[in-house]
Amino acid sequence: MTEFVLAVLLRSVLLGMAGLALIAFMRGRSASVRHAVAAGTLVAILALPLLSALLPKRSIAVLPAIVPPSSVKTPTPSDVAVSMTEAADVEKPRDWHGPAVGLWGVGTTLLLVRYGFSLFVVEGWVRRGRKVRGLVLESPEVAVPMTAWLGRHVVLLPSEWRSWSAGRRRSVLRHELAHVRRGDWFTQAVGQIASALFWPNPFVWAVCRRLRDLAELAADDLVLTSGVAPSRYAQDLLEIAQGVQATSPALALPFARKGEVARRIEMVLKTKVQRGAVTLAGLIMGGLVLAGLSIPIATWAPSPRQGAAPVAKPGVEPTQINLSCALLAPGAVLAEKRRPASSGPAAVALSMQLKEAERLVKSGQVSRKIVSAPTLRTLSGMTAKVTIGTNEAEGSTIEITPTYNSDRSISMHVRVVTKSKGKPDDETSADLRVQAGNAALLLRPSAPGRAREIRAIIRPSVVESVKPLPER
Repeated sequence: MTEFVLAVLLRSVLLGMAGLALIAFMRGRSASVRHAVAAGTLVAILALPLLSALLPKRSIAVLPAIVPPSSVKTPTPSDVAVSMTEAADVEKPRDWHGPAVGLWGVGTTLLLVRYGFSLFVVEGWVRRGRKVRGLVLESPEVAVPMTAWLGRHVVLLPSEWRSWSAGRRRSVLRHELAHVRRGDWFTQAVGQIASALFWPNPFVWAVCRRLRDLAELAADDLVLTSGVAPSRYAQDLLEIAQGVQATSPALALPFARKGEVARRIEMVLKTKVQRGAVTLAGLIMGGLVLAGLSIPIATWAPSPRQGAAPVAKPGVEPTQINLSCALLAPGAVLAEKRRPASSGPAAVALSMQLKEAERLVKSGQVSRKIVSAPTLRTLSGMTAKVTIGTNEAEGSTIEITPTYNSDRSISMHVRVVTKSKGKPDDETSADLRVQAGNAALLLRPSAPGRAREIRAIIRPSVVESVKPLPER
């Protein structure tokens, strides 16, 4: 679950960057068109968890993974007789994934509470306001006109609206009613939800800001295309914005915000600007473009390149990792005390099940099942592979791709395949994560209620001073 959440966050970063690039590329188009692109980007980001869960993954070779012929130590009888005492001495690694997801949940909860409180504030203004006409209300508690939605759209006007000229009243109402016709409150709500769920992603916040700014520019365009003089409207905008003294609720669309008026006035006074509304054909085209971006990103899964050398920064040596392995034959069972939530291979470094594994190791029940105990040597991000048996067509093969992390833990993709004549291949794989020097178990999946088998025990260690791999 944790890996899935972090993968979705990474994909949201890529999609947010793509959306911002597309908006910048369309800077010559109208604000309505770019607003539709920003809204579509946020909808696609919100759909990422569902798309990532349902769509098949595509492995794209972006990570270096090479198997140096000299990186594998040939098993010897002394290797086979290696003591499993060290492998049983398992300690719980420091895993930052759980706390990171917990912090994410706390941030999301706080933001959602903030947005809920803003609705509560607006509801109080509406309840205490005085109806002017239709959906227009007057409230002495608001400093500038704004649009909100509480089961229905409402337009709130400040008390001084009665002293405005007839032209200013028309301009303001046209601007706010443009938000109503365009449904800008709903797209703004989509942006707030996306920023709450993906708050660690700065690109989501950037798209939300563009969404809000473009909504105001699109409403300004509708006012100007109705016949209002740009100079007159710019003056109204400037004078009303001078009354802004505090920030508005998150789920409301104020007529003016601090720090945004200068840009809006500049766009109002520009003459060579497209001010048309978005068309159905434009929506369909934009939807196809966003689908073309979001689906590949949602199905993207990085995988190692074959036959490529790792890329090291100048003056920085890659981390060398030793992998002490114990490959076990079928029958080394693990009597579980409780069934884990996942039915797949257990990617664990320490759990209740490891206590039982330690007992089996110390009692000798596991050591009698050892097929081989090879020691592999490779570099971080590179794949090490060894075959135990006469050839790859009949025997056991273990492949390990370790990656050294900044917290001194090691992530490993482990794959064990046993081939026998006349029998289907027996394959077990999992992604493991342990602290350097600790051991991890690769467990074979089993039916509910049955004990699982220990397929391999891997203990990675880091060589601080990297030495050249020996020649064959």
